[in-house]
Amino acid sequence: MKNVPFEVLRRLRAASGLGLTIVAATMVLTSMPTIATAAIPTGHGSLVPQTPRADTPVILDGRVNANVQFGNLIVVAGLFTQVELPDGTIVDQQNLMAYDINSGAMAEWFNPDINGEVLALESADDGSGLFLGGKFSKIDGIARFKIAKLDHSGEVDAGFVANADAKIQALDDDGTRLFVGGSFTEVNGIERIRLAAVDVTSGAVDSFRNDVTGPIGNGGSGAVRRVDIHPSGDLLLVAHSSTQVAGSPRTGLAQIDLTTDLLTAWQTEWYSEATTRCNAGGLTIRDAEYALDGDSFFVVEKGGKECAKIVAFPTADTAGQLEQNLWVTAAFDSVYSVGLSDVGVYVGGHFCFVEPLGPIDSNDVAAFTFDTRPEPCGFGNVDHGDVVARAKLAALDPATGIPLDWNPTTTAFEATFDIEVIDRGLLLGQDRDSVGGVVTGRHSFIEVPPNPNPPNPNPTPAPNPTPDPTPPDPPVPAPMPDPVPDTEDGYFLLSADGGVFGFGDGTDLGNVRLSANSTAVAISTTSTGAGYLVVGSDWTVYSFGDAPIEIPDLTGLAPDDVPVDVAVDPLGRGYWIFSANGTVITVGNVPHYGDANNINLNQPIVAASITKAGNGYRLLAADGGVFTYGNAPFHGSIPQILPNQTLNCPIVGIVDANNTGYWLVACDGGIFAFGNAPFVGSLPGLNITPNQPVNGMVPYVDGYLLIAQDGGVFAFGGPFQGSLGNITLTAPITAITTR
Repeated sequence: MKNVPFEVLRRLRAASGLGLTIVAATMVLTSMPTIATAAIPTGHGSLVPQTPRADTPVILDGRVNANVQFGNLIVVAGLFTQVELPDGTIVDQQNLMAYDINSGAMAEWFNPDINGEVLALESADDGSGLFLGGKFSKIDGIARFKIAKLDHSGEVDAGFVANADAKIQALDDDGTRLFVGGSFTEVNGIERIRLAAVDVTSGAVDSFRNDVTGPIGNGGSGAVRRVDIHPSGDLLLVAHSSTQVAGSPRTGLAQIDLTTDLLTAWQTEWYSEATTRCNAGGLTIRDAEYALDGDSFFVVEKGGKECAKIVAFPTADTAGQLEQNLWVTAAFDSVYSVGLSDVGVYVGGHFCFVEPLGPIDSNDVAAFTFDTRPEPCGFGNVDHGDVVARAKLAALDPATGIPLDWNPTTTAFEATFDIEVIDRGLLLGQDRDSVGGVVTGRHSFIEVPPNPNPPNPNPTPAPNPTPDPTPPDPPVPAPMPDPVPDTEDGYFLLSADGGVFGFGDGTDLGNVRLSANSTAVAISTTSTGAGYLVVGSDWTVYSFGDAPIEIPDLTGLAPDDVPVDVAVDPLGRGYWIFSANGTVITVGNVPHYGDANNINLNQPIVAASITKAGNGYRLLAADGGVFTYGNAPFHGSIPQILPNQTLNCPIVGIVDANNTGYWLVACDGGIFAFGNAPFVGSLPGLNITPNQPVNGMVPYVDGYLLIAQDGGVFAFGGPFQGSLGNITLTAPITAITTR
């Protein structure tokens, strides 16, 4: 039964008992699924090798977020644009790629055109198709917002429609219902907060309702990152970054009884207490999965060095008690993914060491003394007693959390984002080039060799190394590429057609469905980072998350005036909209400090910047003229320092520098610093010519971000979290905002 994924096998095993022969579905690509009879396998029997296959297509850029077996295909998805074939041919392939599991040959006919990032995949248990979740809004030109179903030829299933208003990050189905998790608040216009179920055939929203609320994650996110159906089919594990499920306290984790669709009594206080050890941005539960026997499940997390762990929990509910963990393993840096086989808990992330800690009582974690990472990450990292070197991949003993003898290493830059266990081996998704010394690109397939012997149900963990009394000098660690920081910084890009693209810890809360003949022109986040406002060219305002919902009063507005920028008040009083004619419209209770609509402007207003305290703002004209109001001091302008000169490239953005100065940017990426604003860098200074003009600038960490019309992002003074510069967009990028 080589074509049945582990996800299905777990349920078949639970339903049938080991060794029993049953009927199972096997998918074929050219017709409807056929039925095959086979004995249920008992698993890999051993850890997978440390060297991946070298005959699979190589994804050259971006990142892979999800992998799945779909019949005889391996399907790989994420945010990428190019794939290299074994003969060196480079193929343009955007965000989803498939290849034959046996030959490794790319299935070039399976090539849907997906206009946004894919975050989750699920092969339908009934063999009817492939479910996708993510940030996209169209597939092959067909509107599909965040959720879609493909048939076996890679075409959109026209009968399945389940549109969500924000990104989908988790999918699992039981043959009848598809359970979806993410950041959304509606599916098909029906309220369902972060968790929903839809019909696998039609996409119709099911009566199942267990809303996930009370976000505690990075940037105010409360997203559901994983849903996993128990091997019995009777329970749903929900891993999230919120405090409540169905109105009851369930921080981080919940189990739902699928025979009644009601929340079970299972509850732990581990994440309520552990959150106090996380970075100020909060805790993010990244992944979780049941063991094959269903007796336990395993959770991975990020949120700072002391919130970067793998934690095992029992599935069963102890009546009248809060559940304690079975064991905890520290990773010293973010853990993103987990996959379960019969002999190991495979984990991936941004870490370079792991340390088994055994069980830790929930009441003790707030004051628990965690070890610090023994040395910086490098290619020559060595074990330090119980702290074992593992480069962004590790395998742990399911019973104890002790690291097993498996360390393939990877050159992943930020992380190993996805681990999928199938009966043939291990599928990995990352953002760099190689695993186990083999150049695999962003996806790797580590295939398990045939195993004629049944597995040992009690695998022996690798012993803790005993130091040699006279060991040789350890190798000097080679420096790794500068890692992506475990940061809470992020940003959003806005496209003219209303698409919103989140990077880093910018949580995508939904795209804009614009009015006819309108374009999206400006975006601004709230001070919590948990919401944003978008303004259309027709002055319509779209609110997401905790952004204010008041509607602007446009009385007296000149007919030819258009909005150019928007700013949400950091004090939560409302927001300002700024127009090309210099008009400032106040919404809510924000003060009106003045405007420039009574000034004979040489060039139109193109951008605005508010002070961090919300007690003033500046308007910027295309010729570099700066107009200040309230407590925003004037430090100079382009016409003042370059009088009577015409700029080769207009000024397009302004950023406040802690009210002691400000920066202006021209469309070629040239920077002008005024007052005490330090010069942090510019594109001409780096000899960079953007492919498309720069059209925006926002404050970012200790400097600023520049955005170009093609989605290129240039970070000065803060970490680069990604861009759309190598993605074919359906509309130009018009604005950027930071969370």
